[in-house]
Amino acid sequence: MINFPYLNILPFMGWLMKPSPELFRPATLIALTSLLLALAACASPATPTPTGIPLAPSTDLPPATAGFIPFTATPSPSPRPLQTPTPIPTRPLGLERIPPAARTILPTALIPPTLLPGAECIPDNPLVMAVVVEILSGDTFKAIIGETTYTVRYIGIQAPQNDRTNTPKSTLANARLLFGKTVALIKDETDIDENGTLPRYVLVENTFANLEMVKLGMAAAHPAFPDTYCDDTFALAESDAQGDITGMWAPTPTYGPKPAFVCKCDRDRYSCSKRDFYNQRAAQACFTYCNILGAGDVHGLDRDGDGIACKSKLP
Repeated sequence: MINFPYLNILPFMGWLMKPSPELFRPATLIALTSLLLALAACASPATPTPTGIPLAPSTDLPPATAGFIPFTATPSPSPRPLQTPTPIPTRPLGLERIPPAARTILPTALIPPTLLPGAECIPDNPLVMAVVVEILSGDTFKAIIGETTYTVRYIGIQAPQNDRTNTPKSTLANARLLFGKTVALIKDETDIDENGTLPRYVLVENTFANLEMVKLGMAAAHPAFPDTYCDDTFALAESDAQGDITGMWAPTPTYGPKPAFVCKCDRDRYSCSKRDFYNQRAAQACFTYCNILGAGDVHGLDRDGDGIACKSKLP
C-alpha cells in the first residue's frame, strides 16, 4: 500500500469497499475523479516543461541552452535601390531610319581599290567611312561621317534629270545600292565643291558604286575637271550599257500632248439633252475626250457601245 506522509486515506478506502447507491451518482463520480487526479498530482514530482524545439545535446551551445535552438528574428531584406534611367543618346537626323546593324560606323573588310575590278583607276587617297542615311537622286545622297551629315555626289557620272520615266528608276537603283549601308568614300582632287557637296568615289560591299550605276544604265559618264581619274572607265561602261540597251538607254514610250479641255470627266454629269449638248458633235467631242483621259463613257452617252455618242441628236 502506498504510504502518503500527510494523508491517511484508509477510512476513505473502507468507505469505497462498501457499495452504496450514492456512490454511483454523477455528482459523486465527478468528485471522486477530481480527488484521484489531485492525489496523483501530489504523488508525482513536478517536472518543468521545456520551451523551444528539443534536439540532441550539442557542445556548440552554452550549457543553459544545450539541446534547444533559441529563437532569432530573420532580418527583412533591405529594399532595392531605385535605378536611374539611362539617358538616350541623341543621334544625328536620319540615323534612326537605317538598320541598327549599320549604325556603328566601323571600317568593314573592303578589298583595296587596286584589287577591285573596275576600281583600279581610283587615286591612292585615304578611305573615309560613312553611313548612308538618305538618297537624294541617282547620283547624290546624304551620309554621316563621325557626327556630321554631308551631301555626297558621285564623281564622273550624272543621273537622268527631269525624266519622268528614268529619273525615279535611277533614284531607286541608287537607294538599293547604298541606303543604310556603311560605305568608303575616296576623293579625287576636289575636297568640297562650290555647292558644299563632297565629290567622291564610293565603295560599298566590294562594289565600285559609281561604275555600277553606269553599268546598270542608271547614269551616264559625265567628266568634271579636275576629278578625271576614272573618266575613261566610265566612258567604256556607258558604251557597253548603250549597246545592251539597258536602263536609260532603252526606248521609252512617247506621250502625246494632252488634249484641250472639253468637258468634266470625274463623274456622271451630262446627258444627251439639249441643255448639256447643243448638237451631236458636241456630245461626241466630250465622249472622245473622256476616253482619252481614261474615264471611258462616264456620262453614258454611248448606250449601245458602238462609239457614237447621242445618236438621237444626229440630223
